[in-house]
Amino acid sequence: MGLGVRKHRSVTSPTERLDLAPDTRSVRAARTFVATVLRRWGLADAVDTAVLLTSELATNAVRHASTRFAVVVTRTAAGALIDVLDGVDGAPERRSHDPDSDNGRGLHIVSDLATSWGTTPADQLYGYAKGIRFSVSGAAAGAGTRSPSSEAPSARR
Repeated sequence: MGLGVRKHRSVTSPTERLDLAPDTRSVRAARTFVATVLRRWGLADAVDTAVLLTSELATNAVRHASTRFAVVVTRTAAGALIDVLDGVDGAPERRSHDPDSDNGRGLHIVSDLATSWGTTPADQLYGYAKGIRFSVSGAAAGAGTRSPSSEAPSARR
């Protein structure tokens, strides 16, 4: 069975989207997509963090939502904004995690490493039910700043 990968690129805005099947192989495709887009935009300094956080959220989408999901990367003045969207309605939950457990850390890692993070606004879901977004700063746009840009999500750590 194929991954069901479709790439959408806007001519007028710095946004790229990849739609993926609810398959564990899609997590790797999501990581590769984010890394490729960020490098093309000159944001190589943000790749490692963005790929890790994308991997966490894409894994959550596959494991918990079990629906098609999408990764959306948007260029911002400070770096990039990355959304992971899925087809299950309802707010994501930050679970308390057992240090010896293999899971339960995804949103904690996002909170710790992202410049900012939150939920995706309803008008930016591309037909999906919910999304989590995070921003990362890049060298081409002032890496090292932890202050939110006007494009950053409203929720902060």
